[in-house]
Amino acid sequence: MNIAFFSAVRYDSVIGGRTRRLCDELSRRHSVHFVEMPSLRYPCFNRKTRISDQVSSYQLMPLPVIWKIYDSICGQCWVAQAADFLNRHLPSDTHAVVSTPFWTPVLKKLKVQSITYDCLDHLSVQTPGNLKPAARLEQDLLAMADHVICVSENLVDELKKRTSKNVVTVSNGFPEEYLLELVTYPAEPVAGFCGAMFEWFDFSMIRDVVKALKDVYFILTGPVRNAKDLRPLYCLSNVEINPAIPFSKVKSEILRYSVGMIPFKRDIISYFCDPIKMYEYAALGRHVVSTVQGTRSLPVYFTKNTREFVAGLDRIVHSPSAIKIDRIELGKYTWGKIAEKLERILE
Repeated sequence: MNIAFFSAVRYDSVIGGRTRRLCDELSRRHSVHFVEMPSLRYPCFNRKTRISDQVSSYQLMPLPVIWKIYDSICGQCWVAQAADFLNRHLPSDTHAVVSTPFWTPVLKKLKVQSITYDCLDHLSVQTPGNLKPAARLEQDLLAMADHVICVSENLVDELKKRTSKNVVTVSNGFPEEYLLELVTYPAEPVAGFCGAMFEWFDFSMIRDVVKALKDVYFILTGPVRNAKDLRPLYCLSNVEINPAIPFSKVKSEILRYSVGMIPFKRDIISYFCDPIKMYEYAALGRHVVSTVQGTRSLPVYFTKNTREFVAGLDRIVHSPSAIKIDRIELGKYTWGKIAEKLERILE
Protein backbone atom coordinates (compact mmCIF):
# COMPACT_ATOMS: atom_id res chain seq x y z
CA MET A 1 0.00 0.00 0.00
CA ASN A 2 1.17 3.52 -0.82
CA ILE A 3 0.54 6.02 2.00
CA ALA A 4 1.31 9.74 1.81
CA PHE A 5 1.36 11.90 4.94
CA PHE A 6 0.57 15.55 4.26
CA SER A 7 2.17 17.08 7.31
CA ALA A 8 2.09 20.33 9.27
CA VAL A 9 5.88 20.22 9.81
CA ARG A 10 9.10 18.98 8.24
CA TYR A 11 10.06 15.31 8.49
CA ASP A 12 12.92 16.00 10.90
CA SER A 13 11.09 18.62 12.98
CA VAL A 14 11.38 18.21 16.76
CA ILE A 15 7.65 18.99 17.09
CA GLY A 16 6.42 16.55 14.45
CA GLY A 17 5.84 13.61 16.76
CA ARG A 18 2.62 11.90 15.67
CA THR A 19 2.90 12.15 11.89
CA ARG A 20 6.59 11.24 11.91
CA ARG A 21 6.07 8.27 14.24
CA LEU A 22 3.14 6.89 12.21
CA CYS A 23 5.13 7.39 9.02
CA ASP A 24 8.08 5.40 10.35
CA GLU A 25 5.88 2.64 11.82
CA LEU A 26 3.87 2.10 8.63
CA SER A 27 7.01 2.16 6.49
CA ARG A 28 7.86 -1.27 7.92
CA ARG A 29 5.05 -2.75 5.80
CA HIS A 30 4.20 -0.13 3.17
CA SER A 31 5.68 2.44 0.82
CA VAL A 32 5.37 5.74 2.65
CA HIS A 33 5.62 9.31 1.36
CA PHE A 34 6.01 12.35 3.63
CA VAL A 35 4.94 15.70 2.17
CA GLU A 36 6.51 18.42 4.28
CA MET A 37 4.87 21.74 5.12
CA PRO A 38 6.60 24.35 2.92
CA SER A 39 8.53 26.88 4.98
CA LEU A 40 10.17 30.25 4.44
CA ARG A 41 12.73 29.19 7.05
CA TYR A 42 13.85 26.26 4.88
CA PRO A 43 13.13 27.42 1.33
CA CYS A 44 13.67 25.05 -1.57
CA PHE A 45 12.24 24.23 -4.99
CA ASN A 46 10.05 21.20 -5.50
CA ARG A 47 12.12 18.11 -4.82
CA LYS A 48 11.91 14.51 -3.66
CA THR A 49 14.35 13.09 -1.11
CA ARG A 50 14.84 9.45 -0.19
CA ILE A 51 14.81 9.06 3.62
CA SER A 52 15.04 5.27 3.69
CA ASP A 53 14.16 2.27 1.51
CA GLN A 54 10.47 2.77 2.28
CA VAL A 55 10.15 6.51 3.04
CA SER A 56 10.42 9.43 0.63
CA SER A 57 9.98 13.07 1.63
CA TYR A 58 8.76 15.88 -0.61
CA GLN A 59 9.68 19.53 -0.18
CA LEU A 60 7.66 22.23 -1.96
CA MET A 61 8.48 25.86 -2.59
CA PRO A 62 7.34 28.21 0.22
CA LEU A 63 3.94 29.92 0.14
CA PRO A 64 3.85 33.24 2.08
CA VAL A 65 0.77 34.17 4.13
CA ILE A 66 -0.44 30.65 3.58
CA TRP A 67 -4.04 30.83 4.82
CA LYS A 68 -5.05 34.03 2.98
CA ILE A 69 -3.29 33.73 -0.35
CA TYR A 70 -5.15 30.81 -1.92
CA ASP A 71 -7.79 33.03 -3.55
CA SER A 72 -5.12 35.10 -5.31
CA ILE A 73 -3.47 34.39 -8.65
CA CYS A 74 -0.19 33.72 -6.80
CA GLY A 75 -1.88 31.15 -4.57
CA GLN A 76 -3.60 29.44 -7.48
CA CYS A 77 -0.30 29.19 -9.38
CA TRP A 78 1.38 27.67 -6.32
CA VAL A 79 -1.39 25.10 -5.95
CA ALA A 80 -1.18 24.14 -9.62
CA GLN A 81 2.59 23.68 -9.46
CA ALA A 82 2.47 21.74 -6.20
CA ALA A 83 -0.29 19.44 -7.48
CA ASP A 84 1.53 18.84 -10.78
CA PHE A 85 4.75 17.94 -8.94
CA LEU A 86 3.02 15.56 -6.53
CA ASN A 87 0.89 13.93 -9.24
CA ARG A 88 4.11 13.11 -11.10
CA HIS A 89 5.70 11.50 -8.04
CA LEU A 90 2.90 9.93 -6.00
CA PRO A 91 1.37 6.68 -7.30
CA SER A 92 -2.30 6.97 -8.26
CA ASP A 93 -3.25 4.34 -5.67
CA THR A 94 -1.87 6.48 -2.81
CA HIS A 95 -3.86 6.86 0.40
CA ALA A 96 -3.45 10.46 1.61
CA VAL A 97 -3.38 11.10 5.37
CA VAL A 98 -3.73 14.83 5.99
CA SER A 99 -3.00 16.51 9.34
CA THR A 100 -3.80 20.12 8.40
CA PRO A 101 -6.45 21.79 6.20
CA PHE A 102 -3.64 23.80 4.60
CA TRP A 103 -3.38 21.05 1.99
CA THR A 104 -7.05 21.16 0.91
CA PRO A 105 -6.59 23.17 -2.34
CA VAL A 106 -3.75 20.87 -3.42
CA LEU A 107 -5.70 17.72 -2.57
CA LYS A 108 -8.55 18.86 -4.82
CA LYS A 109 -6.17 18.51 -7.76
CA LEU A 110 -4.46 15.26 -6.72
CA LYS A 111 -5.11 11.80 -8.13
CA VAL A 112 -5.20 9.67 -4.97
CA GLN A 113 -7.19 6.62 -3.95
CA SER A 114 -8.47 7.97 -0.62
CA ILE A 115 -8.19 10.93 1.74
CA THR A 116 -8.07 10.63 5.53
CA TYR A 117 -8.27 13.76 7.66
CA ASP A 118 -6.17 13.12 10.77
CA CYS A 119 -7.32 16.00 12.99
CA LEU A 120 -4.62 16.70 15.59
CA ASP A 121 -5.69 20.00 17.13
CA HIS A 122 -8.29 22.70 17.14
CA LEU A 123 -7.65 25.17 14.32
CA SER A 124 -6.55 27.77 16.89
CA VAL A 125 -3.18 26.00 17.03
CA GLN A 126 -2.52 26.61 13.34
CA THR A 127 -4.21 29.98 12.84
CA PRO A 128 -4.11 32.21 15.92
CA GLY A 129 -6.32 35.17 15.30
CA ASN A 130 -8.50 34.97 12.19
CA LEU A 131 -9.86 31.42 11.88
CA LYS A 132 -12.17 32.02 8.91
CA PRO A 133 -9.78 31.07 6.05
CA ALA A 134 -8.66 27.87 7.79
CA ALA A 135 -12.19 26.99 8.91
CA ARG A 136 -13.37 27.19 5.31
CA LEU A 137 -10.54 24.93 4.18
CA GLU A 138 -11.28 22.46 6.97
CA GLN A 139 -14.95 22.30 6.00
CA ASP A 140 -13.93 21.55 2.40
CA LEU A 141 -11.53 18.88 3.64
CA LEU A 142 -14.28 17.26 5.72
CA ALA A 143 -16.47 17.13 2.61
CA MET A 144 -13.67 15.53 0.55
CA ALA A 145 -12.42 13.05 3.15
CA ASP A 146 -13.20 9.35 2.93
CA HIS A 147 -12.24 8.92 6.59
CA VAL A 148 -12.07 11.35 9.53
CA ILE A 149 -10.05 10.52 12.63
CA CYS A 150 -9.24 12.65 15.69
CA VAL A 151 -6.74 12.36 18.54
CA SER A 152 -9.28 13.11 21.28
CA GLU A 153 -12.93 12.48 22.10
CA ASN A 154 -13.50 16.22 22.40
CA LEU A 155 -12.29 16.71 18.82
CA VAL A 156 -14.56 13.87 17.67
CA ASP A 157 -17.56 15.58 19.26
CA GLU A 158 -16.60 18.89 17.67
CA LEU A 159 -16.25 17.52 14.13
CA LYS A 160 -19.43 15.47 14.39
CA LYS A 161 -21.26 18.79 14.59
CA ARG A 162 -19.94 19.68 11.14
CA THR A 163 -20.03 16.43 9.17
CA SER A 164 -22.36 13.48 8.83
CA LYS A 165 -19.43 11.16 8.19
CA ASN A 166 -18.21 8.64 10.73
CA VAL A 167 -15.58 10.25 12.98
CA VAL A 168 -13.44 8.01 15.17
CA THR A 169 -10.77 8.48 17.83
CA VAL A 170 -7.20 7.39 17.11
CA SER A 171 -5.16 8.65 20.04
CA ASN A 172 -1.50 9.54 20.29
CA GLY A 173 1.05 7.07 21.66
CA PHE A 174 4.66 6.33 22.53
CA PRO A 175 7.57 4.17 21.29
CA GLU A 176 7.22 0.53 22.35
CA GLU A 177 10.81 0.48 23.59
CA TYR A 178 9.80 2.77 26.48
CA LEU A 179 8.02 -0.14 28.17
CA LEU A 180 11.30 -2.06 28.34
CA GLU A 181 12.99 0.64 30.39
CA LEU A 182 13.54 -0.18 34.06
CA VAL A 183 11.60 2.32 36.19
CA THR A 184 13.86 4.24 38.54
CA TYR A 185 13.60 7.77 39.90
CA PRO A 186 16.16 10.48 40.72
CA ALA A 187 17.31 10.70 44.32
CA GLU A 188 15.93 14.23 44.69
CA PRO A 189 12.44 15.40 43.61
CA VAL A 190 12.41 16.58 39.98
CA ALA A 191 9.42 17.82 37.99
CA GLY A 192 9.92 18.07 34.25
CA PHE A 193 8.32 19.15 31.01
CA CYS A 194 9.66 18.10 27.61
CA GLY A 195 7.89 19.57 24.60
CA ALA A 196 6.95 22.71 22.73
CA MET A 197 6.49 25.73 24.96
CA PHE A 198 4.31 27.66 22.58
CA GLU A 199 1.17 29.78 23.07
CA TRP A 200 -0.60 27.00 24.98
CA PHE A 201 2.10 26.77 27.67
CA ASP A 202 1.15 28.57 30.90
CA PHE A 203 4.37 30.40 31.82
CA SER A 204 2.64 32.43 34.52
CA MET A 205 1.35 29.34 36.29
CA ILE A 206 4.64 27.44 36.12
CA ARG A 207 6.44 30.45 37.60
CA ASP A 208 4.08 30.40 40.59
CA VAL A 209 4.45 26.61 40.91
CA VAL A 210 8.24 26.85 40.95
CA LYS A 211 8.13 29.55 43.61
CA ALA A 212 5.74 27.51 45.75
CA LEU A 213 7.85 24.32 45.66
CA LYS A 214 11.37 25.52 46.42
CA ASP A 215 12.56 22.02 47.38
CA VAL A 216 11.68 20.64 43.92
CA TYR A 217 14.02 20.95 40.93
CA PHE A 218 12.21 21.89 37.70
CA ILE A 219 13.42 21.05 34.19
CA LEU A 220 11.84 22.67 31.12
CA THR A 221 13.08 21.36 27.78
CA GLY A 222 11.83 22.31 24.33
CA PRO A 223 11.40 25.00 21.68
CA VAL A 224 9.95 28.38 22.68
CA ARG A 225 8.03 30.67 20.34
CA ASN A 226 8.87 33.85 22.27
CA ALA A 227 12.03 33.83 24.39
CA LYS A 228 10.81 36.69 26.58
CA ASP A 229 8.22 34.32 28.11
CA LEU A 230 11.09 32.55 29.88
CA ARG A 231 12.64 35.66 31.44
CA PRO A 232 10.74 35.47 34.77
CA LEU A 233 12.02 31.90 35.21
CA TYR A 234 15.73 32.56 34.69
CA CYS A 235 16.10 34.26 38.08
CA LEU A 236 14.74 31.20 39.95
CA SER A 237 17.49 28.92 41.26
CA ASN A 238 15.49 25.67 41.11
CA VAL A 239 14.77 25.83 37.37
CA GLU A 240 16.79 24.39 34.47
CA ILE A 241 15.83 25.54 30.97
CA ASN A 242 17.01 23.62 27.89
CA PRO A 243 16.48 24.04 24.12
CA ALA A 244 14.65 21.57 21.90
CA ILE A 245 16.10 18.06 21.63
CA PRO A 246 15.73 15.39 18.90
CA PHE A 247 13.46 12.34 19.28
CA SER A 248 16.45 10.14 20.08
CA LYS A 249 17.11 12.04 23.33
CA VAL A 250 13.54 12.34 24.64
CA LYS A 251 13.62 9.09 26.61
CA SER A 252 16.81 9.93 28.49
CA GLU A 253 15.46 13.40 29.20
CA ILE A 254 12.20 12.11 30.73
CA LEU A 255 14.14 9.59 32.84
CA ARG A 256 15.62 12.57 34.68
CA TYR A 257 12.16 13.39 36.10
CA SER A 258 10.31 12.10 39.13
CA VAL A 259 7.04 13.44 37.69
CA GLY A 260 6.03 14.70 34.25
CA MET A 261 4.14 17.98 33.87
CA ILE A 262 1.60 19.25 31.32
CA PRO A 263 1.20 22.91 32.44
CA PHE A 264 -1.07 24.19 29.66
CA LYS A 265 -3.44 27.12 29.75
CA ARG A 266 -7.05 26.07 30.25
CA ASP A 267 -8.41 27.22 26.91
CA ILE A 268 -9.81 25.93 23.64
CA ILE A 269 -6.45 24.49 22.60
CA SER A 270 -5.91 22.40 25.74
CA TYR A 271 -9.57 21.32 25.75
CA PHE A 272 -9.14 19.56 22.41
CA CYS A 273 -5.53 18.40 22.67
CA ASP A 274 -4.04 14.97 23.39
CA PRO A 275 -0.42 15.65 24.46
CA ILE A 276 2.05 13.02 23.23
CA LYS A 277 4.28 13.64 26.24
CA MET A 278 1.47 12.48 28.51
CA TYR A 279 1.82 9.00 26.98
CA GLU A 280 5.61 9.10 27.00
CA TYR A 281 5.78 10.12 30.67
CA ALA A 282 3.42 7.30 31.65
CA ALA A 283 5.22 4.67 29.55
CA LEU A 284 8.44 5.50 31.37
CA GLY A 285 6.74 5.11 34.75
CA ARG A 286 6.17 8.79 35.44
CA HIS A 287 2.92 10.06 36.92
CA VAL A 288 1.59 13.17 35.23
CA VAL A 289 0.36 16.37 36.84
CA SER A 290 -1.64 18.15 34.19
CA THR A 291 -4.16 20.85 33.36
CA VAL A 292 -5.28 18.58 30.49
CA GLN A 293 -7.50 15.72 31.58
CA GLY A 294 -6.16 13.17 29.12
CA THR A 295 -7.13 9.56 28.43
CA ARG A 296 -8.77 7.79 31.35
CA SER A 297 -6.30 4.90 31.60
CA LEU A 298 -3.28 7.21 31.88
CA PRO A 299 -1.92 8.01 35.38
CA VAL A 300 -2.87 11.68 35.25
CA TYR A 301 -3.45 13.93 38.25
CA PHE A 302 -5.84 16.42 36.66
CA THR A 303 -5.80 19.97 38.03
CA LYS A 304 -7.88 23.06 37.30
CA ASN A 305 -5.73 25.84 38.75
CA THR A 306 -2.33 26.71 40.19
CA ARG A 307 -3.25 25.70 43.73
CA GLU A 308 -4.32 22.21 42.62
CA PHE A 309 -1.24 21.88 40.40
CA VAL A 310 1.05 22.68 43.34
CA ALA A 311 -0.82 20.24 45.59
CA GLY A 312 -0.66 17.47 42.99
CA LEU A 313 3.06 17.90 42.42
CA ASP A 314 3.82 18.11 46.12
CA ARG A 315 1.88 14.89 46.73
CA ILE A 316 3.59 12.83 44.03
CA VAL A 317 7.05 14.23 43.36
CA HIS A 318 8.46 13.33 46.79
CA SER A 319 7.38 9.66 46.59
CA PRO A 320 6.74 8.79 42.93
CA SER A 321 7.05 5.03 43.49
CA ALA A 322 4.28 4.95 46.11
CA ILE A 323 1.54 4.76 43.44
CA LYS A 324 2.17 2.02 40.88
CA ILE A 325 1.53 2.50 37.17
CA ASP A 326 0.06 -0.37 35.13
CA ARG A 327 2.50 -0.28 32.23
CA ILE A 328 1.02 -3.46 30.72
CA GLU A 329 -2.29 -1.64 30.28
CA LEU A 330 -0.41 1.15 28.50
CA GLY A 331 0.73 -1.30 25.79
CA LYS A 332 -2.32 -0.48 23.68
CA TYR A 333 -0.92 3.01 23.15
CA THR A 334 2.37 2.09 21.48
CA TRP A 335 2.89 3.74 18.10
CA GLY A 336 2.83 0.25 16.59
CA LYS A 337 -0.72 -0.31 17.88
CA ILE A 338 -1.81 3.18 16.81
CA ALA A 339 -0.37 2.58 13.32
CA GLU A 340 -2.32 -0.69 13.08
CA LYS A 341 -5.56 1.19 13.80
CA LEU A 342 -4.81 3.66 11.02
CA GLU A 343 -3.82 0.81 8.72
CA ARG A 344 -7.18 -0.93 9.23
CA ILE A 345 -9.00 2.33 8.42
CA LEU A 346 -7.05 2.80 5.20
CA GLU A 347 -7.66 -0.78 4.10
